[in-house]
Amino acid sequence: MDITPLFTITYGLYVVGSRSGDKLNGQISNTVFQVTADPVKVAVSISKAEFTHELISSTGKCCIGVLSEEADMTFIGNFGFKSGRDVDKFASIPYTLAPSGCPIPEVNILAYIDLEICNSIDVDTHTVFIGEVTDCGITGEGTPMTYSYYREVLCGKTPPTAPSYKLESHNLEKK
Repeated sequence: MDITPLFTITYGLYVVGSRSGDKLNGQISNTVFQVTADPVKVAVSISKAEFTHELISSTGKCCIGVLSEEADMTFIGNFGFKSGRDVDKFASIPYTLAPSGCPIPEVNILAYIDLEICNSIDVDTHTVFIGEVTDCGITGEGTPMTYSYYREVLCGKTPPTAPSYKLESHNLEKK
C-alpha cells in the first residue's frame, strides 16, 4: 500500500507538559486536536514508550503548549530527542506552571491548553488521551509551527516513537 497520502494530513507541533510530584517533563507532539466544543475537550496522542505517557497516566493531567515558528532546533530537540527519565528538560528552559501544576515553557509558545484527562483510547503503540480544558490562554504572538514547516524549513527529523514516523522504504506491499 502506498502511504504517501498520509503525508498530506496537516499537523501542528506542540510541547506537552506533564508532572508527577517534583518531576517536570515535556515532549514534542504533532497529534493534538479539539474533539468537542461543549464541554471543550482536546485529545493528544502519546507513545506508550514515552515518560510523558507514564506521567499523564498516573496524574490524569497535562498542558499543551502551541509551538511558534520562532522555535529553533535546539529548543525542539530539548523536548523531542531525549527522555525525561534521563534528563531534566526544563533545567535550562524558563517555565511557568499551569493551574494543573504542569509546566509551560515561557519561550517559543503562543498559547497553552491545560487538560484534566477524562478518557483515553488504546491505539496499540500509543494512547489517545482526551482531556477537558480546565484553563487556556494566549502567551505570545506569531505563527504556530506546523509539522510540514518543521520538516521542510527546519529540516527536522521524526523520532521513531512519533505517530507519523516513516521508515526509509515505507511503501507496504498489498497482500
